[in-house]
Amino acid sequence: MVGVQTAIALSQVWKIPLIGVNHLEGHLFAPLIENQDLKPPFLSVIISGGHTEIILVKNFGEYEFLGGTRDDAAGEAYDKAAKILGLEYPGGPIIDKLASEGNSEAFNFPVPLKNTHEIEFSFSGLKTAVLWQIKKLNANNLQIPIKDICASFQKAVIEALMSKIKLAVRLTGVKNVAISGGVAANNGLREKLKAQKNFQAYIPKISRCTDNAVMIALAGYNAYSRGVRTENISPDPSLHEL
Repeated sequence: MVGVQTAIALSQVWKIPLIGVNHLEGHLFAPLIENQDLKPPFLSVIISGGHTEIILVKNFGEYEFLGGTRDDAAGEAYDKAAKILGLEYPGGPIIDKLASEGNSEAFNFPVPLKNTHEIEFSFSGLKTAVLWQIKKLNANNLQIPIKDICASFQKAVIEALMSKIKLAVRLTGVKNVAISGGVAANNGLREKLKAQKNFQAYIPKISRCTDNAVMIALAGYNAYSRGVRTENISPDPSLHEL
């Protein structure tokens, strides 16, 4: 409320238009900060603590939701897995770092929904698999190889994400894919995206993956350029779709 009231006051004092921006649309624009040559149609993959979804950008301001998570978002799964392992919050950066030092083949964690024909994600089962693995190791008085668990967990998450991105590319025929959201800062995912040959990945620099003012400004400026004006604005914390 404070932010909105401040924006309203500034627009009145400065006599400039007020543009309301959907937070998800802000993430959608993050890869365009350094890649303003990226034009619709393209696929936007938003991967964060609260969202894991793929959106077809038919045009700026015209979006089609193709599919998302059934339960936990990818970032949320990282945080929960980190908590199970006794690691600090937020879990994503810590698991990513430890994963680079571990053996990703040490544990065969399931890749959720990898072979389904729908654009959908699910990460709650993977989190539970980590929990049961820890319990099994404890029951046998074995040392918990945290780095190997992190690496195996991250491998499963990345495989789940990559399989559905490739599916979306095949179903739509759109081969430009923009990645955004906090999990887009994950080094393992970034390396996998850069190495694949099925589509062109547009990845923002790490400082633009998490919430930032520049992506909101770019989304707002684009909306203004399309003639969008906001008559009445109020915050909507329950707004989860574009």
